[in-house]
Amino acid sequence: MMEYPFPKNLSLNVNIPALPEDRIRGVTVVKQGKARLIESFEKRVDPRDNTYYWLAGETQPAPSEDADSDITALRKGWITITPIHSDLTRMDVFGDLRDLVEKDLNGSGEPGRGSSG
Repeated sequence: MMEYPFPKNLSLNVNIPALPEDRIRGVTVVKQGKARLIESFEKRVDPRDNTYYWLAGETQPAPSEDADSDITALRKGWITITPIHSDLTRMDVFGDLRDLVEKDLNGSGEPGRGSSG
């Protein structure tokens, strides 16, 4: 796996079920589920008397999860790997939205050429 030419800007989200090792069924690649973490932070102090904050919280499952999601596989005892990236831009609407903003909000068809540009 280390030799495979994965694309740049790829992160792997790995989840390990909270089970004894002998009950883990294996490793599977799945898509990201819809569950959300209800975050809380615990204030802690390390042995050198430095304060830090530990991210804690509870997972709140979605009302329904797909069979091939990470949360479903975790519940069944699988280690999950999900390939993710941080660009959340919806390219399917990007061009249309840009055109609408330029036309309706900037008064032109060119970036920065509206009434304030």
